[in-house]
Amino acid sequence: MPTIPNRPTNWDAKEFYGRLLERHQRMHGDQSFPKPRDLRRQLSEAGYDFSERTLRDWRSQWVRGSFGNHIQDRYARFQGLACSVARA
Repeated sequence: MPTIPNRPTNWDAKEFYGRLLERHQRMHGDQSFPKPRDLRRQLSEAGYDFSERTLRDWRSQWVRGSFGNHIQDRYARFQGLACSVARA
C-alpha cells in the first residue's frame, strides 16, 4: 500500500491545540509554550493522539503565523531556518 505524502489535517484537534496554546500564553506570556508532555496529555484526555513530529510542526506554524492556513507553504519552513542562521 503506498503511503500518503500529505495526510489530511484533523482540524478539530488542531483547533483544540490552538485553544490550549492561547490559554497558556494568556497566563504565561506570548513567548511561552507548554511542555510537550503536558500538551500530549491534554490532547490525549480530549481523545486526540498525535506524534511529536505533528506537535512540532503545529508549534512552528504557530510561531510563523501560519497555524490556521489550510495549505502550508513548505518554503516558509526553510526560509525561517535561513533567517535564524543569518542572525547567528
